[in-house]
Amino acid sequence: MSVIFFPQLKAQEEQAWSTNFSGSINWTRITPLGYLLVNSTAGLHGVDPESGDITWSHPELAGASEESFSILEGTPCATINGPQGGLFMFEPI
Repeated sequence: MSVIFFPQLKAQEEQAWSTNFSGSINWTRITPLGYLLVNSTAGLHGVDPESGDITWSHPELAGASEESFSILEGTPCATINGPQGGLFMFEPI
C-alpha cells in the first residue's frame, strides 16, 4: 500500500513523493505540527512530510483505532490506545 503526497492542490501539480508500506493502510492523520502519521496492519508510522521517509514505526500499534488517537493540547505529545490494551504516549515527530 502507498501514500502519495501532493503539497498543494493546484492544477497539474507534481507529486512530491510516494512511500510504500507493508500491509494495508487503516488511516492517516496530519498532526498540528505538520507530521504525517500512518496506521497500517504493520504498525503506526511517522512519516517526514518533506521527504516521505518513514522516521519511526511502532508495530505494537498495528490496527489501533483512529478514534483512540488524540493530541495532548499545548504539547507535542499524543496518546493512542493499543489494539491489545494499554495507553501509549509518544511524540509524533
